[in-house]
This record gives sequence, C-alpha cells and structure tokens, in this order.
Amino acid sequence: MISRWFLLTPLIIACSPEVVALQGIVTTDSPSSGEAAEGALVRVLTGGGEQYAEQTTGAHGLFRVDAPAGESVHLIAQDADGFESSFRGVSGMNPRLLLPPGTIHTFGDAVRTDWMTRMDGCEGVGEGAFTVGQIRVDLIDETTGEAPIVRDASVDVFNEFGELVRTGCYLDAEGESFDADATLLGESGLFGVFGLPAGRMILRIEASLVADELRLYEFDLWMPEEGVAPRFPIVIPFEL
Repeated sequence: MISRWFLLTPLIIACSPEVVALQGIVTTDSPSSGEAAEGALVRVLTGGGEQYAEQTTGAHGLFRVDAPAGESVHLIAQDADGFESSFRGVSGMNPRLLLPPGTIHTFGDAVRTDWMTRMDGCEGVGEGAFTVGQIRVDLIDETTGEAPIVRDASVDVFNEFGELVRTGCYLDAEGESFDADATLLGESGLFGVFGLPAGRMILRIEASLVADELRLYEFDLWMPEEGVAPRFPIVIPFEL
C-alpha cells in the first residue's frame, strides 16, 4: 500500500489560516511497523531548514505541531538515541490535518545496521547522512493491487547549486546485498546514497518508463546531520 505524504487538496474557506496543525502518530523504524514511538521529538522545519515548532510524543506516539500554512515543510523525527529521520510534504490550508499512521517514523539502530550491511561496499557507507528508498510508478497493478516497482532508473543526489554530490548504489535482485556492477535500480527498486552533508539536497531520478525515453524527476531532501531521509516509496507520475 502506498502511503503518500500530506499533499492534500486545500479547503476553500473564508479566511485562509497562516498556521495549520499537523497531527499524527510516530511509529518505530518503518511505516508499517505499527508500533508507537514514545518519547520521539518531532520538529517542523520550513522549506529553508529553519525550525518552526517541536513537540515530544506521548505514550501512544501522538503529536500535534504547528506548521506554516500552504508551504513545503520538513518533519524531523528524533528517537531516544538522538538519531533523526527526515520527511517532506506540503502542509495545505486545512486548519487541522491528520497524517496517516506511518507517515513519520523513526529509524532505529537495527534498521540502520541492516542497511549498512546490505550496502557494504557502496561509497560513503558509514559516513555523514544518507537516504534510502524504493521507487514506484503512479499506477496500480490489478494483480497485486500495488504500484509497480521502477527498475530502469538511476538515482543521484545534487546540492542546491546543482552540483553532483553522490551517485546512488543499488542492491541485487533479491534486495539483499550491494551490486557493485549495477547502474540501474533493477528488480528490487531499492537504492541508497551515503556520505551526504547536512542540509538541503536534491534527489534526481532518471527513469525510463517507456522504451527509448528518459525522464528526470527531482525531489527535495533535508538531510539531518548524520541522519537519514527514508523514502518508501517515492512515487513518480506516469505521463504519456
């Protein structure tokens, strides 16, 4: 099941709010874990990286934080060990917005170790910040009920000045170990980019969804210092 970030159709109301309230549950380690992350610190950053608000989750992982209305924002989830995971979305104009469970999650030590082990040999592993994820296309496979995995695509990370910072690394067909010879995502659709500096980065995807045609897609990332920006999944549009 695809869990999109909180890009919702704004409500048309008499007086547009300047601030919206974002509410949700922080889960542990992954969008599908279902386990509430008690005591996680949730921070709201503006698109430029300035802190806007923060709150610590309670026993059920619940949070409620203010965000600037109708703007691109980043939500940072910090676990009990201080490790941060970063998520991006658009706040919309609804005065109160409920985020689906799993939209924001921590990225615990066991999960980090698993990714580092699978990506062993990739440039930058164990250094700086990193982003990992899976790319799918915005269609529904009637057999599986899921969006198809994108296989013919490459991933690179650029800084805000358009300079290449790192190229992506890819796993084998089973998604179990780093494939040093791979230049495309392959069967698993999984990628990792390691050794990134803190701050705003741009994830650029070059994908071939139809024969003999390449398209570029770009997504903003906010990289916490030595943290992670998980993207499960990145959904790219299919346009003829």
